[in-house]
Amino acid sequence: MIRSQCRFCGNLYARSGIARHVAACKARLATNNSDGSDASTDRFEHLVVTDADRIGYRLDLLAAPGTTLDDLDRFLREIWLECCGHMSIFRVGGQMYYSSVEAWGIDDSTAEVEITWLPRSTEIRYDYDLGSPTGLRVKRLSPLRQRVTGAPIVLAARNEPPPLECSCGSHAVVVDRFADWGNPGLLCAACLEEAAVDSEALVPLTNSPRMGVCGYVGPGSDPDGEYASRPEAERMLAGQPGRRDQEAIDNGPPAKRMAIVADYLGRLDRPARLASTTAAARFINRNLTLFASPLRDFVVAALDPEWRQPAARGSARHVYALYLVGQLPDARLFSALVKALREGAPVVKRFGEAFHYLEPCSALFASLCCEDPSLLARAAADDGFILPGRGCAIRAIAALHLTDLLDREQAVKYLGGLADAVVASGKGLLGDSLADAICAIHPEDLIRVVQRLDREGLLDNSTVDYLSRVRDLLQQTVRGHRALVELEDRYTLFYDPIDALDVVLADDFHLPLPIPVEGRSHGAGFEPLREKRSLGLNVRDDGVMERSGRKVGRNERCPCGSGKKYKHCCGR
Repeated sequence: MIRSQCRFCGNLYARSGIARHVAACKARLATNNSDGSDASTDRFEHLVVTDADRIGYRLDLLAAPGTTLDDLDRFLREIWLECCGHMSIFRVGGQMYYSSVEAWGIDDSTAEVEITWLPRSTEIRYDYDLGSPTGLRVKRLSPLRQRVTGAPIVLAARNEPPPLECSCGSHAVVVDRFADWGNPGLLCAACLEEAAVDSEALVPLTNSPRMGVCGYVGPGSDPDGEYASRPEAERMLAGQPGRRDQEAIDNGPPAKRMAIVADYLGRLDRPARLASTTAAARFINRNLTLFASPLRDFVVAALDPEWRQPAARGSARHVYALYLVGQLPDARLFSALVKALREGAPVVKRFGEAFHYLEPCSALFASLCCEDPSLLARAAADDGFILPGRGCAIRAIAALHLTDLLDREQAVKYLGGLADAVVASGKGLLGDSLADAICAIHPEDLIRVVQRLDREGLLDNSTVDYLSRVRDLLQQTVRGHRALVELEDRYTLFYDPIDALDVVLADDFHLPLPIPVEGRSHGAGFEPLREKRSLGLNVRDDGVMERSGRKVGRNERCPCGSGKKYKHCCGR
């Protein structure tokens, strides 16, 4: 049973009795008149804040008259939540109140409403961070007389740190924030010594429902309520090899830095999805400026058909290197990719399915070409470039516009001009990519392009009715539609290569070494489109596809035999 400690008398009480104790605590009442005179007191709101999902976390707070939701938001951030300046929202009945967050461009808070003005019987719901939210419940109890000190909120009681165990059964001392998003991994001192974990992912346990989520490391504004093991954990983490290596990178002599660079590049040459490989990738990503040159050289060399450098079985080093360096504008590297990755080229096998995932690949291309977007238009029109790559180049044009690196006039020019290349090639999957990119930037001045693709039969293989989608989008303004697309985060630059790698490497069919699978060759997804007979498509002499069988649902297994859902395979 997790108890709460009264901050007036220091005693521990069960969850069911702490509220009654705070109301009657003699130490609290004595504090109200600690100087022997009639202290200035007033009616304070008694607020109980609990985690929406786990019953162990609880705060008993006393809110002074005039305290607003903004005051409560600041207090909760300081003691429990603040990591990266995320937005937060209070929900009271059907009304929402937003906090003021400069990073979101919200300078005027709507949460400057006094708590006493809110209906007492209505529970207040609170969410910090809309991407990886920590949800709390706030309940108002009967008001209490309390000494006025000038602080809007007084901490009356807080839960003692919950006992947490490592997977081995011992008491945990640190948390691995990258173990599983929203479900952090716990490690004891002994397991920490043996774990192949990125040292930057490890933080001491914190008495907070935000522990292990996003960038939260703690401690909050109440160090007395934290784990007693925290000082020990901090000493252990300071001695982690990764942190010693980072210290050498930051302050060591050039020879030592170069030795570390060579060591970490070598660590990528291990079987994909190993924790130690991902840890090395995160280290490289944090020091990308230092690693950029050798990573570029490695990727360019790997694009050479005659390259014979051996790799460990199951290694994904080529993809790691490409995705890591892909965050930097590099027209030379993009041109080398387009030149090397031709239909049927042996180089394709070295990168597995790196170019078969629309969102990370489109973001990769956009990042590489943000200084020369015309490269994307030329690649998308290149009949020799692999088909998935051409589709991603089209979507990357939209990504550059939506990230303000390409003005609308130029984006429209590129996408409109590519319609001729798509019609000439007769490849429906390119038509889908073009229609999707047009809808992403709003089809205001590209309606005729979508109509032409539909008229030519190049959207027949699509699982989206783009003409209906265009009609719906025309009811929205360009500005309003863009705001919605940006919230979806599907068209962006390559900001998080590790997350993108997780997507690619989680696929059982990520190679680069061939794995025999019935009905699927090593190069599946890269062969010319007219060879995909298993999808129930016929290809006319002019290159246009016609459906000969039932339309495959997006969530059905792909007919090509990959075992994946159609939307994650040939239905992209």
